[in-house]
Amino acid sequence: MASDAPLRHGSSSTDLVSEQSALGGPPSITVTLLAAGVAFPAAMLLVTIPLAFLIGDFLPALLITLGLIAVGCLIFRAVLEWDLRRQVTRVEFAPAGTPTSLRLVRVCGADQHLPITDLLMIEVTQVTVEPYFGDPLPRRVHLQTEFLLRTGREKRIPNRSGPDPQPLVDALTELLAPLDVPVELKTERTVRKRQRDSYHGKWGP
Repeated sequence: MASDAPLRHGSSSTDLVSEQSALGGPPSITVTLLAAGVAFPAAMLLVTIPLAFLIGDFLPALLITLGLIAVGCLIFRAVLEWDLRRQVTRVEFAPAGTPTSLRLVRVCGADQHLPITDLLMIEVTQVTVEPYFGDPLPRRVHLQTEFLLRTGREKRIPNRSGPDPQPLVDALTELLAPLDVPVELKTERTVRKRQRDSYHGKWGP
């Protein structure tokens, strides 16, 4: 099927499109803030007690602490949302035949077109996440594609699902062969971290 092709060929460009389901990015804001629940009382004590000594009253110190934490949560939320909006959802190579430019398209909009000569290398990494002992979740295999630009900054497209990276490597190599842009294949293997049991307050098996 055409939708299964590593690259999407259009009339004006050839695109590497990220799967929508792979746009995990940062954890959800709600989950992240709940995970910080253990550290919240400690932070309250660290700030409130010294402040109470300074102003001589515990209640105003507590209110000030709550206000500072609320501001911190708002800033933290804004940073997470901005990071999510900066995620790359598509990389466009134009024109469709032999590209002379590329453009990164993000959740928040598209970057400017860059000359294809600014692209120095592409790395396709096959990431295998193995289950820990007793993990109920199965092994997970996904791909991630990283672009090294002349600016020295690496622009990473979000993960694409798929156990076999070779079709993507071959498609990118064929597209960029006339331009002498190397496409390298790497493998990475990790063990999934144990998730903390939020109900019992204990580590899983």
